[in-house]
Amino acid sequence: MNTRSLPLLAALLGVAATAVAGTVDIPIGFVPQASVVEGVRKTLSPQGKFVILTANGVVRVTDTEEKILEVHRVLGELAKAPAVVSLNLGFITYGTKTVQVPSTGSGGGGDEFLFPRKFSPPKMVQGPNGTVVAVPSQPSQFSGRGAGATAGATVMTTKTEPTKQLVRSLTATSTPEKPAPIPVLAKVEDVAGLRALAEKLGAVNAQEPAWTAASTELLLRTQVVGAELRVLVTPQIALPAAAPGQQPRRIPLKACAAEISITRAVPSPTGKLPRADAEFYRLFMGLAPGAPTDTTALNLTGAVRYIGTPVAAAPAPK
Repeated sequence: MNTRSLPLLAALLGVAATAVAGTVDIPIGFVPQASVVEGVRKTLSPQGKFVILTANGVVRVTDTEEKILEVHRVLGELAKAPAVVSLNLGFITYGTKTVQVPSTGSGGGGDEFLFPRKFSPPKMVQGPNGTVVAVPSQPSQFSGRGAGATAGATVMTTKTEPTKQLVRSLTATSTPEKPAPIPVLAKVEDVAGLRALAEKLGAVNAQEPAWTAASTELLLRTQVVGAELRVLVTPQIALPAAAPGQQPRRIPLKACAAEISITRAVPSPTGKLPRADAEFYRLFMGLAPGAPTDTTALNLTGAVRYIGTPVAAAPAPK
C-alpha cells in the first residue's frame, strides 16, 4: 500500500494515523553513528523502530509517514554541524616501459636438411636363376631439420608493460567554511616556464611582468552534501609579496580545477586535473620529465569529523 494514502485512509475510517506506515532506508552520510542514534530515537513514535546498517551507510526506519519525514529532516540538520575534513592526496603517474623477456623457442640457424623418420620393411626378391636377393629397409617418410639448430634455445622477446609510480603524496585538513592552501613546492626552479604555463592556461595575460620567484599550492574547498563529500581541487601559484607586510599574490589556475566526489561506495576516487599535461606536472610539482604517453592521476581519500554540539532533534510538528 502506498504510504501517502494512509492518513487519508485513517481519516475515512475514523481511526488515528499512528499505526506503522512502512520501512524506509535513509542515508546517514558522514554523520557519526552516536548522533544518528540520539537524533532518530528522540524523533520516532513509541511504535517506531530503527536499525543502523553500517555496511550500507543507512538507517532503516519503521514508523508512520510523518515520523519518517521528520527523521529525514533531523539527519539533514545533523549533517549541517561544523566539521573538519581530513584528506589524503596521492599523485600517481601511469605509463609504459619496454622490457626484454626471455622465452624458450625451437632455435634456429643452419640449412634445412631432410632426415628419415620412417622405414619400409626389408624384402626378399628371387631372381630368374633361383638366387634370392635381400633388399634392406628403405626410408619412406622424411622430416626437415636445420643443420646446427638447437632445440629449446632461449631467445629474448621485446614486450611493453604498464607502469605505476607514486610521485607525490600530500595530506591536508580543511573546513568547509574556511579552506586553506596546501603548499606543494616552496620554490619553483623554472620560474619563467611557470610564468609561460600560467599565460597558456589563461591565468595571466601577455602583459604580466616577469617573475623572479614563485611557489605552488593546492586550494581544497570541501562541501558535505548528504552522503557525499565534494572536494574542489584548484592549483594556484603564490608570488612573493610586493612589499613588506603584504600578503603573497595568489594566481589560481582555474582551467586545471577539478571536483572529485567521495562517497561510501567510492571512498578513494581517482580524478584528473583538466588541461594538466606532463609539462604542467614538471613545472607545478617539480617532477622529472616523463614520456609523452605518461599520464598523472590524483587519488583522493577523505574523512569527515563533526565538531561542536550536534543539532538536537526538534519536536515533531503538531
